[in-house]
Amino acid sequence: MHTRVPAVFSLALLAGSALPAWADGDSTKARVAMIEIEGAPTERPNELAWLFGPGKEHTLHDYLTAIDRVADDDNYAGLVLRLKDAELGASQVEELGAAITEVRRADKKVHLFADAYGTTELMLGSYADEVIAQDGAPVSLPGMYMEEMFLADTLAWAGIHADMVQVGDYKGASEQMARNGPSKEWDQNINALLDSMYANVRSPLMAGRKISGEQLDKAMTTAWMTDAKEAKGYTFHYPATVKGAEIHGQFRKVGEAPSMTLTGTIGADGNAAMNVKGLAGNPKYNLNNVNAGSPVNFDVVGKFEGRKGTGNRTSGRPCRFTFTKK
Repeated sequence: MHTRVPAVFSLALLAGSALPAWADGDSTKARVAMIEIEGAPTERPNELAWLFGPGKEHTLHDYLTAIDRVADDDNYAGLVLRLKDAELGASQVEELGAAITEVRRADKKVHLFADAYGTTELMLGSYADEVIAQDGAPVSLPGMYMEEMFLADTLAWAGIHADMVQVGDYKGASEQMARNGPSKEWDQNINALLDSMYANVRSPLMAGRKISGEQLDKAMTTAWMTDAKEAKGYTFHYPATVKGAEIHGQFRKVGEAPSMTLTGTIGADGNAAMNVKGLAGNPKYNLNNVNAGSPVNFDVVGKFEGRKGTGNRTSGRPCRFTFTKK
């Protein structure tokens, strides 16, 4: 089951940058153009295209030109964009979004359909009038996540010391080999970069869907990894104890549905690695609406400072943990 585009139309497929001849049929029916974007659009034609022809690959310019023609051609009443395993970068989404905006300014509806929705598909969909998803289609809006590896301790274990000269406090090329964690300057540098990249993801979503940052945050709590059926959010309150470096928390009795057992260790630096096992409760709150009593098992990474701590689930769906010492 999926939402249908509310119009009577004949579909015309736009191949490359050229619009095809009009589809045969009743001229009184509205004609809606359809563009299918498959794979990764190239930035320029193949170097040998002049000799062997353009082939099956389409450039980003081809798609932009086709969308522009839909905006300019009065014979088209709207546009359907289908993403078929499309591999789009953020800058390509921005350019395609600008072209879609021109179609809408021409008072023509734009509908986007994809078999699955990730961050770039949702970003592009924010420029359209309507996003269409099949019932059960995977939807993922995970935000932004980055891991860095620091090898100083590993190298020291092997009897190796990295001898490097770093010019400038905010230059981090040597840190992976020379340190066992990020410097204050590098941490500030990389976080500023990630904040900027994350803002570039959020901006079109908020502008296109006319929602606030708080509303987007709320949407992301259910769309981290889900499907076209919504999994509702929930909050559990339960005690946890810390003995030495070990943490243990228990929500309801083991074997009840729902229930959770939290275990893990907290390092001397406050970083924590934890795991949650238990049983799911009401299906409307469960990822993919699985049945009550289904097993739950996921990891949590956290940070403890002073009398407080926080943690985040690393897979499946977003879950935020907050710890306060009593």
